[in-house]
Amino acid sequence: MSSARTEVDRSSGDKETAFWSAQEDGPEKTSYAVATAQQEAARQKDMEFRQKFGDAGPLGLSGFAFATFLTALVNLNVHGVTIPNIVIGPALAYGGLAQLLSGMWDIANGNTVSATIACSYGCFWISFAISMIPSFNVRDAYPSLADYNHANGLFLMGFFIFSVAITLCSMKSNVFSLTLCLLVNCTWLFLGVANLWTEESGAPSNVLLKCGGVTGLLVSFTAWYLMYEGLANRQNSTRGKALATSRIVLRSASFFRMELSNKAAYLVSPNSPLIEVKPTPVPQPGPNELLIRAEAVAINPVDAVKQSMGNMMFEWLTYPLILGYDIAGQVAKAGADVTQFKEGDRVVGLAAGMDKRGRRPDEGAFQELVVIREHLAIKIPTGIKSADASVLPLTVVTAACALFQKDQLALRMPQIKAHQKPTGETVLIWGAGTSVGKNAVQLAVAAGYDVIATASPKNWDHVRGLGASVVFDYRSPSVIDDILTSLKDKKCAGAVAIGQGSLAKCVDIIKMNPSATKNVAQVTLDMPASPPTSKLSMVPFVAKYLWLSSTNRLKVMSSGVRSKFVFGTDIMEWDVEGKIALYLSEALELGEYDLPSEIRVIGSGLESISEALHEVRNETSRKKIVVVLE
Repeated sequence: MSSARTEVDRSSGDKETAFWSAQEDGPEKTSYAVATAQQEAARQKDMEFRQKFGDAGPLGLSGFAFATFLTALVNLNVHGVTIPNIVIGPALAYGGLAQLLSGMWDIANGNTVSATIACSYGCFWISFAISMIPSFNVRDAYPSLADYNHANGLFLMGFFIFSVAITLCSMKSNVFSLTLCLLVNCTWLFLGVANLWTEESGAPSNVLLKCGGVTGLLVSFTAWYLMYEGLANRQNSTRGKALATSRIVLRSASFFRMELSNKAAYLVSPNSPLIEVKPTPVPQPGPNELLIRAEAVAINPVDAVKQSMGNMMFEWLTYPLILGYDIAGQVAKAGADVTQFKEGDRVVGLAAGMDKRGRRPDEGAFQELVVIREHLAIKIPTGIKSADASVLPLTVVTAACALFQKDQLALRMPQIKAHQKPTGETVLIWGAGTSVGKNAVQLAVAAGYDVIATASPKNWDHVRGLGASVVFDYRSPSVIDDILTSLKDKKCAGAVAIGQGSLAKCVDIIKMNPSATKNVAQVTLDMPASPPTSKLSMVPFVAKYLWLSSTNRLKVMSSGVRSKFVFGTDIMEWDVEGKIALYLSEALELGEYDLPSEIRVIGSGLESISEALHEVRNETSRKKIVVVLE
């Protein structure tokens, strides 16, 4: 596999270092691999089972909130109410029975932790109500009011201990869920100590009782809010329809779901050949983010280059770090405001952990549970394996940025075939045999543009099959004249330069075509053949790079052509990423989009990442290297 690697140093101001690879002479057209019947049957059976049961979380939360609300009002002596008997009914029927039923449903759904918590609190409220019913003689069994309250304090302190244990399990949960747990702790502690530390009359401490009442109100409103968010969706809520399911928490009962664990493949130190697999905290998705259970990750040359170059590349990253951009898997959790995906959806997406704007290390791809942003993910259609889909993210966003970003070619957005309209303009894709090039050809054609491309002769049929009208051999000495002849009497919307030496040739073509828009999107920078692996080898590397870079820059400046380097992760900051994701989802589902690379699977599990990086670094395969994690 021959590759053209590119690097740019943005060492001053807010600039960054980026390294990209464009694969020339790529493989033939990728076929859609059909998932095995056994896997598909198991997945469908699981989904059918889950659909038999609703989400019990809102029911349990609402019962807990209402019983807590009434108890808090009594503890605060609102309107002079001091006798708690009004709580008996809700404690039995709502706070008790509703939560107990909620826990039973969670057992049916296979959520052991949620069932334990909901059933425990349901039984608490039933026990609390029983202690206040005269016929059970709980109060009369004690010789004095103080003795009864002391015993009641021990009862409450027992649940304080239980609540603390639950809080410790949820320390990595989202902020609202953790807040609820902490408020419950405070409430039990205040009320327990209030009953143990009685007044002279034997009544609970009035100050501590009121403190428990205040925190109890906060608990009830927090629980109600979580309940609301579990119900406010586009199917059954007016507000949910208006706000497209505005969620501030994962799901109403998600803080009960603590079973997740995570492992990651860490690059432990700069220039280290070793990848260490070890347990790591479970990431929590923020607003508009997804937590993905990885099923496959693709290895890009940038991953191997970072491993070799250490701190000379992406200097903002700290060690140990998690590499990786391309990931495919299932949604384990959906963060607040997520509207396009739900738990269980199969998606492929771009992990932005190595980008300066990323949430490192949560967004590093080489781990079992990865956070990705909603607009950087698309659904995987049935019939495409996760391993095959994993090759898509980095190459497609790079192509999309080159074609559609406002400060690049700024072309019209792509559409599925039923809605495509020709623009009457032509785009030049130099390096169409690369993974980025194959994506660029398909996206440009879908946007209504005629495509003239270059590739090795062995890839001509494949590139034409992707939609290019004419394909030229990029090695031909007459290639520039041939392309200019083909562009005669055509309006050229610009060029995408992929591969070593491509920028200078594209600039010459665009400059000499009088009707061309003077824009060239530069995907590949001309670089020395091999990246440096030590500080000593960095000196000649930088010297040669600066010479090549300055030569190209002078050529661009003197030509009147505008050219800017393409950073694929810039897609995080522009305003049309949703349209790209929507098009790709529809096109893949309809079979109108081909995956850009065939794959070669290197082992299963994170332990295979080290071998996969070695394969990419030594360029032993023309296929995209993938590690499966299923």
